[in-house]
Amino acid sequence: MGTIRTVQNNLLTSTAEELIEYKVYDKDGVFIDTHSENVLLQIPSVAIPLYKDMTVEYLRPLKRVIQEVNLKNINVVNSNPSFNYGSKHYVIGGNVPNGAVVEATSGIPKLSGSHVYRNPDSAVRLASTSFAVNVPARLLQNDSTDSNVKSDRSMKVGFSYYIDNDSTTSIDYFLHVIVLIVHPNSPSSNNILWNWSENKWEQLSAFGDDHALVVRDTAKKKWQNWNNIFPPAIVQGEEFNEIRLVIFGTSYEDSTQQSNHNYTYFDNVFISNEIPVTSDASKFIIEREQTSNNTLTGIYENKNLQLSNDLGETTIFDQGFDGNFFTAKNGSATTFKLDELISQEILNDYREYVKRFEGTIFNTNPQPIPIALHNKLWINFTNSSEEVSAYIDSLDYSLKRNEYKLVAHIPNQDDDVASSYSVRFE
Repeated sequence: MGTIRTVQNNLLTSTAEELIEYKVYDKDGVFIDTHSENVLLQIPSVAIPLYKDMTVEYLRPLKRVIQEVNLKNINVVNSNPSFNYGSKHYVIGGNVPNGAVVEATSGIPKLSGSHVYRNPDSAVRLASTSFAVNVPARLLQNDSTDSNVKSDRSMKVGFSYYIDNDSTTSIDYFLHVIVLIVHPNSPSSNNILWNWSENKWEQLSAFGDDHALVVRDTAKKKWQNWNNIFPPAIVQGEEFNEIRLVIFGTSYEDSTQQSNHNYTYFDNVFISNEIPVTSDASKFIIEREQTSNNTLTGIYENKNLQLSNDLGETTIFDQGFDGNFFTAKNGSATTFKLDELISQEILNDYREYVKRFEGTIFNTNPQPIPIALHNKLWINFTNSSEEVSAYIDSLDYSLKRNEYKLVAHIPNQDDDVASSYSVRFE
């Protein structure tokens, strides 16, 4: 045994416990305390084998670990686009006094989540009325400090809307949309507004009619979508631009139609970096390969992953997240990306033939909880005992019979197998 395996085995034989520490937080993320739980179950003294069906299989070693992340063609940068966290990251009240986030229950349309934003405001006005002179009611505005796109990329802005109107005849309504870049030195410097007539960015002290797009529609009581792609706007010295989307309305040119208006609902309000599918990658691929001279052919592939630490939180792609991690084995002074650690640990386990057990057990654990995937299994028969505890890979269980059909493997994290690590786009 190696050094780490020796320590693990000594702890198992002397304490018959394997403790995991959990840091407990409340709903607001405030630390409460640290909870220790013994997750070890012994076979056969606590977890009793049934039906004589326990078997052991030897899995072949791995030469290479491959992990794939499917990349999206947009990177949504604003938080809470589906209002699942209430009005957080939106300007509700003040400039938008009558709007509210409500739960999508009976009678309230549901689209992507459990909540939607609605606003009862409506007015009678001609579409030709000067917007800049006679500004309609503001329905919705995002918190621009939370919505930053890369200045050298085009961006996509959009939302879904639903008009609740009880008119028994056809209706004709319109909204106004303004998109602007909040200047980093605002209010001392003018913001940069999109001119819909000339299709260009303009830095101005005040908006005019050309900066308010009329979105006109006749559909009622069903979800509609609006979006638009904008070219990059280079602001000197700025890597990211702060984007604000403001929606005004709802307006009718007919007073009878307006009198039957109930609410305008919004969902999927998004601001994103635009990624051209034709020119950019569709996959992010992580590979770790053993560098030993052993003749190995095994390949482990994990496809359709949704997130990657190696992509990072500032990447143009939506699936990246930030953070650096360390292990007890290497010490806190040496940090890694999570993708590096996961691929290394898989390769470590499969450095040689891996023991994988499969069978049915009966749980006599006195704690009033079922066996779960966080538990560890120590196979410790009188004449045959494993050096370390096994990880549970999968299980099917019957709570009524207290029986568990499970698959578990013996890990080997004693040291890190020599390997090469690489990432690429495809």
